[in-house]
Amino acid sequence: MDNQGKTFSAASEVIDGNQYNECRFDNCKLIYRGGELPRISGCHFENCQWQFEEAAERTLVFMRQLYHGMGAGGAQLVEATLAQLRQPLPGTPGGPPPSGV
Repeated sequence: MDNQGKTFSAASEVIDGNQYNECRFDNCKLIYRGGELPRISGCHFENCQWQFEEAAERTLVFMRQLYHGMGAGGAQLVEATLAQLRQPLPGTPGGPPPSGV
């Protein structure tokens, strides 16, 4: 679903596969279940909660198990993954050019 300039207030919103451009979220619960990636651009979030369910939640539980259950190697793997997440996406400000350019 394409959402442009919409205001969400005190809502529970499953974001999988949706697009949000210049939207405002006030006191919302945003739920990602690990399905199709949402596209979020230029949105404002005020006092919102993020919740991960289903496949997304299982991925986080797995990362926690790696971090705490595999000794130093597991912790290093999770820390390296987090370092990658901190890098800008290709084609975004401060990021590398998109592939194939």
